[in-house]
Amino acid sequence: MAIFQTEIAVTTLADLNLPFFSLMLDILASIKGNYVYAIFLPALQQEYDYFTDKTSLLN
Repeated sequence: MAIFQTEIAVTTLADLNLPFFSLMLDILASIKGNYVYAIFLPALQQEYDYFTDKTSLLN
């Protein structure tokens, strides 16, 4: 039974659509330097736009 509950928890976490890219980018910047923000700025902006899009709340 515990395996089944774990699978449900993993599936639930996998189904969440959270903005992890910016967090991963912070880790990379702490290792490589702040210049990585400039490299990934278009993708970071795209993630920001997606999660701040108010029209998605209407659906």
